[in-house]
Amino acid sequence: MEIQDLPPPFFKKYNKVDLKKWLGEISFPLYAIHYPILLITPHFMKGGITGEILIIFCLALSYYAAKFIDYPLRKKLQKINFTKV
Repeated sequence: MEIQDLPPPFFKKYNKVDLKKWLGEISFPLYAIHYPILLITPHFMKGGITGEILIIFCLALSYYAAKFIDYPLRKKLQKINFTKV
């Protein structure tokens, strides 16, 4: 199953297995995105943005990064035959 087949968890009722699968699908983009977000967090905290909003923002951004960058790139790379290089 690919990320394109999984809607974000807030659009559909999920059981625990589906939520774990969804979090697993976005785990690498979340890993890649969370640190830059944490670096700019002090600037936003002065404006009154809470930690919960930042967590939701990180999850949403990770989902869209997985859907539009990570998985399409993986599909293209799978088509390339690296054994000839």
